[in-house]
Amino acid sequence: MYDEAMQRCTDRQLSSGVLFDALHLVAAEHAGADALVTFNGSEFLRLAAPTSPRIVIPPDPPEVTL
Repeated sequence: MYDEAMQRCTDRQLSSGVLFDALHLVAAEHAGADALVTFNGSEFLRLAAPTSPRIVIPPDPPEVTL
């Protein structure tokens, strides 16, 4: 998965810490996840592939009532 994440970053000419986002996304793809929830949506959207899970960006701050 690491090689796949690195290749995805290389293909999109992305570097630095975005590799860690790519690793999360590739792992979610391999796990068959339906969605990936993140506050860092812009990074994941530019890494997404047609087989990627749906990227869900919650409101900031989250609307939580306890």
